Amino acid sequence: MSSDGGDKARRRRVVDILRANRVGFGIFFVMSLLFYIFFLPLPPSKPFPIPTTYVFGATLYSNITAPRFIESLASVRRLRSQDFAVVISDGSPDPAVRDLLRGAGAHVRETPCCGRKGFALRDALNMALNLTKGMENVVFAFQEMEKSDMAYHWRIVVNSMVHNESPIGIPMRVDSYFKSTYPTAQYHSEKFGNLFINSIAESTLRGMDIDWLFGPFAFERKIAHYWTNHNGEMWDAQILPMVKAIQHGVRFISVAIPFRASLVMRGEEEGNFRFISKRKKQLDALLPVLEREFNRSTAAMIGNLS
Repeated sequence: MSSDGGDKARRRRVVDILRANRVGFGIFFVMSLLFYIFFLPLPPSKPFPIPTTYVFGATLYSNITAPRFIESLASVRRLRSQDFAVVISDGSPDPAVRDLLRGAGAHVRETPCCGRKGFALRDALNMALNLTKGMENVVFAFQEMEKSDMAYHWRIVVNSMVHNESPIGIPMRVDSYFKSTYPTAQYHSEKFGNLFINSIAESTLRGMDIDWLFGPFAFERKIAHYWTNHNGEMWDAQILPMVKAIQHGVRFISVAIPFRASLVMRGEEEGNFRFISKRKKQLDALLPVLEREFNRSTAAMIGNLS
């Protein structure tokens, strides 16, 4: 037999074998593909770098026995246990307040004379900015130091900012915890305030609600100027810079957290007319300012479209 004839015969046998076993080869191919998809290890994904977080705030207490000071001291200890740096501008008349806060691990300095809450907030932020000069990937997180439970929630807020590429992160209280752990009057006043603000800000927020009256918020260094350049003296020093940043197109994310208010704080405020009156004054002072701000923003947006 010639070599050509032998080659043809071998090719015919191979073709006959493939035809006879095409179902088996098909099954083998599918099983190999499934094994490749489900069992072979994937290349490791590039991890998101977690920012260093500096928690800052302003404090003012009559003495070291004040319930709010005791909560603040617990807050510093909890934050440090979670590896957060803590920076405080303190205006208390008793220097023992600052000594104990330092002893708990916070960077503390006395608030320069005559500044109110907004001034002290900016003083603490400027101190945090100076402490982190030359550092990259830093987030600054503001909170009232009495909110000691925040120590257990900042990490999820900061991680959400990173994963969503949002320079601003705003915690939102889960309603069941909000209602069950806050004084009754404060729960209802802040629920109404948030509803009012989110309603007038609807065109700016584009469907995302914010827990405006909770207090804490976090932001990246590149937008710190919104707060350092603002001259508000009270609650507006927290909220209006955030409003401006969002109006200017800075991305933000609202992050639901199971925050629990202190039982000591609730016991101090529940049914207390002085605190109930304070909540009313907060709304009276803040809501008209925000209404004007968002109405101005809406009018400008309509004017640009016309």
